[in-house]
Amino acid sequence: MFSKAGFVSVPVILAAKSLRIPIYIHESDMTPGLVNKISQTLSTKIFTSFEKTKKFLPEYKTTVIGSPIRKEIINGSA
Repeated sequence: MFSKAGFVSVPVILAAKSLRIPIYIHESDMTPGLVNKISQTLSTKIFTSFEKTKKFLPEYKTTVIGSPIRKEIINGSA
């Protein structure tokens, strides 16, 4: 299960954990929000946009990947 956080993801994260479904979360802000603070203990892997965010999360399961943006958006024209 992939989560970008938000309060509606908490029940889904809890359900995935109870069903033993791997949980992957992405923190796109510099500091983790409340949902990601709660779900970090339940997650399989945590992805972040910024290197500095790693200091707020368990280092052994956190990887910096940046923001997932489609190539069409980066290379788009006005």
